[in-house]
Amino acid sequence: MSFKQLLKEIESSKEYKQFNKQYPDSFLSSAFFIVNKNFEIEMRQVDFFITSENKIMSFILDQTDCLQQKLGELYNKDAKITKKENEIDPKEVSIEFKELQKSIKEKIKYLDDLNKVIVVLHKKDKKTIWSLTCMLTSLKITSLSIDAKSGKLLEEKSANISDYIKVDKG
Repeated sequence: MSFKQLLKEIESSKEYKQFNKQYPDSFLSSAFFIVNKNFEIEMRQVDFFITSENKIMSFILDQTDCLQQKLGELYNKDAKITKKENEIDPKEVSIEFKELQKSIKEKIKYLDDLNKVIVVLHKKDKKTIWSLTCMLTSLKITSLSIDAKSGKLLEEKSANISDYIKVDKG
């Protein structure tokens, strides 16, 4: 399922229509997917920022297509989230999951080593970006940032998971 199909499915649901009526100031702020090593999407989530409450409403579809809603707080409650800088325009998303899958296959040398991929669609520096975090069974993490409109690879980083773990020597 493409991002645009997912968004259309959510926006046509009675849950979303009720939410949108209650929070007309909300806007599309991100999407989140968990993908397994066979490139099957295990979880799909679309987030809408509620300006009036400074909160996020997540619409989550699992593998059984059961739609759930979850209201969440911001980690930084003092953050100033603006619609202008953070709203995702679906028309700016030209690159879909199949193209992202090709990028992963090009960048991951040993696909057998691929365990999970976390895929996030969000705004960064006024651009709509796909951020992919590929977790490998070798405890290596490869991160890719891809422009959602052009498909251009913006950033690529690889690190061992131990690089992210801080040891308290005290």
